[in-house]
Amino acid sequence: MCVYAWADRATFLAVTVDGEKFEGRRIANWHRGDFKFSLNEEDVGGGSDLQFYRNRSLPVVPSRLNSAGALEFFNADRVVGEVVAFRDATAAGDDKTPAHLFVDTPTGFANPDSKHSGPLRVKLDLLRRISWRGEIRHPYTPSVLFTHDGRKLAYRNLKWTNNSVRLLVDDELKDFPFDSIAELHLAEQDPWLSYLRELKEITEGGIGRLYRIETTAGIIATGNSIDFDAMGHSLNGDRSRLLVSIERLTKTRDSLLARGEKNKVTYLQRMEDSKRKDEQAKVKYQDGLKKINESTRLTEREKTLKLRSLKDSTIGREQERQARSVDRLKKNLERSAENAKRQLGFLDQQLKKNRDALRAFDPNGNPDNWYHKVHPAWSLDEMWLPFAEIRTSLWFDTHEVPLSRLSPTLINGTRKLAHGFHVALDRSVTDEALQTDEVEFGWGVGVHGDSQLVIEIPRFATAFRSRLGLSESVGDGGCVQAQIHVNSVGKKPLYTSPTLVGGKQLIDTDWIDLPENGAVEKLILQVIANPTDRPSTADPLDIRDQFNWLEPAISLDIEQLEQHIQLLSQ
Repeated sequence: MCVYAWADRATFLAVTVDGEKFEGRRIANWHRGDFKFSLNEEDVGGGSDLQFYRNRSLPVVPSRLNSAGALEFFNADRVVGEVVAFRDATAAGDDKTPAHLFVDTPTGFANPDSKHSGPLRVKLDLLRRISWRGEIRHPYTPSVLFTHDGRKLAYRNLKWTNNSVRLLVDDELKDFPFDSIAELHLAEQDPWLSYLRELKEITEGGIGRLYRIETTAGIIATGNSIDFDAMGHSLNGDRSRLLVSIERLTKTRDSLLARGEKNKVTYLQRMEDSKRKDEQAKVKYQDGLKKINESTRLTEREKTLKLRSLKDSTIGREQERQARSVDRLKKNLERSAENAKRQLGFLDQQLKKNRDALRAFDPNGNPDNWYHKVHPAWSLDEMWLPFAEIRTSLWFDTHEVPLSRLSPTLINGTRKLAHGFHVALDRSVTDEALQTDEVEFGWGVGVHGDSQLVIEIPRFATAFRSRLGLSESVGDGGCVQAQIHVNSVGKKPLYTSPTLVGGKQLIDTDWIDLPENGAVEKLILQVIANPTDRPSTADPLDIRDQFNWLEPAISLDIEQLEQHIQLLSQ
């Protein structure tokens, strides 16, 4: 059995979607092409069960990455390296290659058993900003170029050439060689359109489960979990380059079947809850009808008005809403079953195609030689990343989108003392791991007290959920309250938390239904420093108001998500 234990302080963590936690100092068997491995010789579930994995011995990568260059994308992915050339789109027969950049990466990305050692080929459509020869220093400003000599130029149009960009600046075309550019910020994109394009590129109809890797080298890359693969470098080259093995496909198929059964139970439970609420609403409605009809003090006209008012009241609307909810849940269950059937068909085809290609694994491989594969939507090439550099691996369903992938807009309020803080994705504002009350989280957004995060919401968003807490490192300091608003903070919030004091209070909002029929255009996550009911013993200043939205996610209607992907494909 392949095992490896890092130094004494090295600890591995894996958390399932049900919240089950596995910890250990010894990790084994993740050199195979599935998501099953072991910690301290205890088996950990597959990719349909895992929520995140973490190597705690590896440091949190700072928000401001100190590197020779970097490319950031609208899905919050990132690749470290320097853009050295541009290649225009080509089409020769069935071989169609989109326009792309050549990026020299310091750590490499190719399958270590292959002879390929060229630059990474990066497509243009999801690019957000690029830096050359240094860290990204400037906040994202759409359609702006920063030069090494300190100039800031807003442009109206951009064209790539072999080793430069040509910009339309003040009605004048100007050429800027790559080596003269400090940062290039691309035009703004709708985050949800970018997400749909990403799903169209890497999934079958937009439905499935995504897999995201973050490394200590600063790479963040997201791909389809079905395309995941792993290897030990010592394996025979020809055999190790097999894309899919019979063993991995069989386990993936079994896991998909198990997840389908679990989803069915969950949907049926939710449908029963909705039916129960529907019956309760009916009883209330019938009670109201009875009281009105049996009243001896009301005239017939007054009864008619009362009956009409009752039908339009909260009781009547609740009955109608619950009926719609039951119908929607039923459709989602049917759609989920259809998607599972389609994915099973794809897996069965691959099993048949590869039944004679069984992958051989070295039983004595060292995890220092393990590599995990991810194929992002923005890359023409697969990326094989050293396992020893992977700090976090994250899994999520395509219809439950982590908020940290959407680059929310931060609006800061008045601060009494703290300054210079920003929105931090998947880390706290002080670049620490997201942890509250000794619970560690796979993703999140860190802010400082008295702030608002603004997120554009698509019409097919149905619910929002987050855990809430101050960073554990603040100790017993900090005092905030969190609120969730739709469209404006001037209206009654969807949710208001208790006042949070110190890093030991952890709150779960559970899934909060969003108003239907496209009534929500944006979600506003507000943090209030020094709330009105602040305890007298709490911090009077905001220096320790380091607040984290923990594992926040937006749930999408599965059927409408698939319809939007189909529209993009037409």
